[in-house]
Amino acid sequence: MEENVLRIVLVLVGLVFAGVGGFLIWRGKNLEKVCTVQVGGIVSDNFLSVKYKKGRRRESYYPIFKYSVGGIEYTQQSSFGTGRSPKFAIGQSVKVFYNPSNPKQYYVLEEGKLTIMAICFIAIGVIILVATPFMKFQG
Repeated sequence: MEENVLRIVLVLVGLVFAGVGGFLIWRGKNLEKVCTVQVGGIVSDNFLSVKYKKGRRRESYYPIFKYSVGGIEYTQQSSFGTGRSPKFAIGQSVKVFYNPSNPKQYYVLEEGKLTIMAICFIAIGVIILVATPFMKFQG
């Protein structure tokens, strides 16, 4: 009985990984579809997020982008952080693509696509799903 519960949990974990990967690909494609207007922007700052996990300090830097549309300045913090050091220098120029119907919706070309990370999530999920029926559990 416990073996079946473990298999169900592993299948759910595999589905979650594959689902996250699929969502990341969908989100990227959706942003590319709706964010069609390009404007120049700059990196105005790098937000430092500090978290402690199991007593270890973890730092992530999230770039803050500024760009103007129709005389209105937008300041957006990226959802994607990097550890150890910022990916972008303050004052660095970037290419911002925004949604003409909603200029707050944007992506920055220089951040790159999440395709590799998404494919990794999907691959891990598929490996878990395929391997689960063949796993033997010690009870």
